[in-house]
Amino acid sequence: MGVPCWRMSEVVEAYLLRRRSEGYSRATLVAYEHHLRSLIVYLVDPSVLDVTLEQLREFLASFAHLKPSSLGAKIRALRAFFRWVHEEGLTRGNPAARMKEPKHLSVEELELLRDSCRKAVERALIEVFFATGARIGEVHGMNRFDVDWRESSILVLGKGSLLRRQGGDLAETLPLGQGRRPGSPIRDYPPAGAADECCDSALARE
Repeated sequence: MGVPCWRMSEVVEAYLLRRRSEGYSRATLVAYEHHLRSLIVYLVDPSVLDVTLEQLREFLASFAHLKPSSLGAKIRALRAFFRWVHEEGLTRGNPAARMKEPKHLSVEELELLRDSCRKAVERALIEVFFATGARIGEVHGMNRFDVDWRESSILVLGKGSLLRRQGGDLAETLPLGQGRRPGSPIRDYPPAGAADECCDSALARE
């Protein structure tokens, strides 16, 4: 006998009802519902049988700009849901079983990484990663005209060609232009590929 085919929206309703009956707090239930509803919208309410690990990874990649703690909350919600779905016999496997929460640097590790930088441009790139949460490819695509010194922010071209304005103490963390003034573009900027080279060389020295 085959496994019944249920839409994810139907299963989420049943899951939340079960958790509510088990005494989960309202805050936890609201968070779970938010994360799961966003997945339903992203995948256009699929059958739970059809959800794959690759789809879950693509979904999470669309939130790559989030802090590790926020991304970790989404992953925990997905793992808990699909573990329950599998235990209830609604799927043949658990697509979220191999998902892991993102690792992030401690304050001490960040300081070691900063200290390992030999050039100002290396330290500036590390600071941009830390201040903005941007990915390597996003930092690689930045140029001096993307920086707004007055607002201490930078324009980031993300996945799907979506632009976002990312904040941070960039006026302090990007000492690349000599004699610059607020509102002016930085005069020097690392060439294409500098982000990769900087990170590789800095990490190799750790």
